[in-house]
Amino acid sequence: REGLSLPAEQDPFVGTLIDDELFAPTPPRPDCPICFLAMPSWTCFAYQPCCGKILCVDCMHAHYKSSSGCCCPFCRAPATVTNDERFKLLQKRINLNDGYACLELGRHYRTESLGLKLDYGKALELFHQAVELGSIVAHHFIGVAYLLAIGVKGDKKKSLHHLRLAAIGGVLESRYALAAQAYNSGNLQLALKHLSISAKAGHDESMKLMRGIRSKYPKEFEKALRAIKKTSETPALSLDPGVELKENRVGIVDEWSDEELFSNGGEKFVLGFQNAIKNGNVTERAKLQKKYKEKIDHLVKEGDDEGQLQHLQDEMRTLNEFAAAWMGREGLSLP
Repeated sequence: REGLSLPAEQDPFVGTLIDDELFAPTPPRPDCPICFLAMPSWTCFAYQPCCGKILCVDCMHAHYKSSSGCCCPFCRAPATVTNDERFKLLQKRINLNDGYACLELGRHYRTESLGLKLDYGKALELFHQAVELGSIVAHHFIGVAYLLAIGVKGDKKKSLHHLRLAAIGGVLESRYALAAQAYNSGNLQLALKHLSISAKAGHDESMKLMRGIRSKYPKEFEKALRAIKKTSETPALSLDPGVELKENRVGIVDEWSDEELFSNGGEKFVLGFQNAIKNGNVTERAKLQKKYKEKIDHLVKEGDDEGQLQHLQDEMRTLNEFAAAWMGREGLSLP
């Protein structure tokens, strides 16, 4: 392409609460419990179904090289020999609500490993179950499935949604995928904004793509970087200019009536809920959830506004997924 243009991409998430957190500092990857070094990748690890630990591939390689893999390098449980034994251990961990076990079994269904037949539908079901149990990485696999239409009808909006949640949680592969999509659509500024974050965090493919863009489009590269720098120096605006949300602000729900909370598509409800999640205000969040339930019950009883009912249900589903991603990024669990 000659003279790559810089269009403003028509993105359904621009200006939403998910977009608001997308370019925050990347949270650190988890440490390997053996070498205590950060995992080289969120999506490349060795899961141990005997103890539920995730280990870096380097520690696994060193262990198998020194001891022939006769036991788990962490808990020292005897190594599983057959596919059936490993499958039973994974099922046991899933019954204990282990999100990583759901993710691992889903990957086996997707790759026909562990003696399992290829089943994309079952894999996607397990990935969704992993998300419900707090797995950030599962968002990445769901996003890729919708992006590449793997076992499911391709859906760009759903793909962006899950890839963004994974990127918020620190999955660099998801941020790279978002950058690649933006680059392919001609939005160089958005692509470089993603790449600058993932490359700084040590993602090799992001650094390679940045070097490639710089050599191919040097003028556009410099122009986009200047625009990114200018944007980063500008204070972030609230989603609603008429509502000032401070980091330590509480009691928002008591200031607004039910009519104000759910007017304009529930904008103030979304803002208040997001603020409660960020500040860890369980009481505020519980009040908003109660008001949401009362509003849904009223709409169902009246039955005169199915559009608003569906919209509020979609908003709450998005908010709950955002809460899971935010808590995972902070190393917390949902109350």
